[in-house]
Amino acid sequence: MPAYTPAVTPIDIDKSYNNALAAFGGWDPMTKKLSRLNFVKMLSACDEGRVEAQNPAFYAMDTMALAIEAGALDENNFHEMLSGDDFDALCDKLRDELDIAWVNDRHFHALGTVLGHFEEQLYTYPSISEALRETFAG
Repeated sequence: MPAYTPAVTPIDIDKSYNNALAAFGGWDPMTKKLSRLNFVKMLSACDEGRVEAQNPAFYAMDTMALAIEAGALDENNFHEMLSGDDFDALCDKLRDELDIAWVNDRHFHALGTVLGHFEEQLYTYPSISEALRETFAG
């Protein structure tokens, strides 16, 4: 049997979201710049049909993972990217609507790096929501 080469789950923001959500901020992989994520406005635009996107919360998690992997987002500047109502809305979305069987490996490792939490604290998106609130709320 040939050796197995581990694969990393791909994150391609442009392809996955058809550039529809980039206007709401986050990590820009082309310019390598991080901007404030306007998650509440993103949700409104999606809910009203002005923007077509599969899941804004996954976009938020993808853009955070990419920014953390690039060294542009950490526990010291997290509030510059996401805070206030945007932070609360994302945590609510992760808690209430993403109770799925698995967490993307890149989301898991990136958020684990910034949050400093153990595996059992980040195994679901609702548990990630709780860890984010414990670390950054207030």
